Amino acid sequence: MQQAYERQARQEYERALKMGKKEYNTLVSKGERGTLLVLDEVVEQNRVMAYIKRPSMEIPLSRVVGTYTSGRAYSFSASFMPLHPESSEFASKWMALCAAHMGEGLRDAIQVYEYMWNYYVVEGNKRVSVLKYFGALTMRAEITRMIPQLDPDDSDTALYYAFLQYDKAGLFKGLKLSSEEKYAQLTALEEEYISQGGSRDVTACNSIYIQFVAACEQAGITQEVGDVMLEYIKLYGVPYDTVLSEITARVTAMQPQLELVAAPE
Repeated sequence: MQQAYERQARQEYERALKMGKKEYNTLVSKGERGTLLVLDEVVEQNRVMAYIKRPSMEIPLSRVVGTYTSGRAYSFSASFMPLHPESSEFASKWMALCAAHMGEGLRDAIQVYEYMWNYYVVEGNKRVSVLKYFGALTMRAEITRMIPQLDPDDSDTALYYAFLQYDKAGLFKGLKLSSEEKYAQLTALEEEYISQGGSRDVTACNSIYIQFVAACEQAGITQEVGDVMLEYIKLYGVPYDTVLSEITARVTAMQPQLELVAAPE
């Protein structure tokens, strides 16, 4: 069986490499960056206020957008597809991870820096690549949060500080909403839920968040997952014991309302 996995892994790498090269060439031809974002190029280190270790948890792979060091960036296209030839040591390691994923799964947590809701990989770039190639939605990660200085003239950092305030006691960790007002709305809904005996269990709440990531993917919804969750909770409450299929059906039915909420006034 292992040999069959290894043969298939080679075929999968060839497909992933074609995808990576195609994406790279398409982006470069448009004058855009063809490789991964690099954290050091995104962040001005002298504007980072603090580094905070976060609990290990499942994170959406859609928010894993880059890598920590520039040396790793050029091994992957912008969406983490490989760029090295099949004969390289890199390719051999990628194929070994691919075979392991098909056989027993990739369970070890990656290490990431979180900056402004996005994640940059410190350790585990090839694992991310393999899982993104197979369409996985989440992966377990050990997280270090980087907190930027508050800039009153920068709407993004102002929104991020509203998130940090929410994140202190909010049920859903790492949740991005599109406005400060929505964090206040979600906080009020959660306080009502807790007052009625609702659970604060961190693992369960993270699982609910991950269910919404999957539901939005299945329903083809492109709005922020957090915004979708907020509108859902307004209608149905916190779905503590609700299965994914029911959440997906409700989210799909909510699409006209979600589009209306997202539209300019």
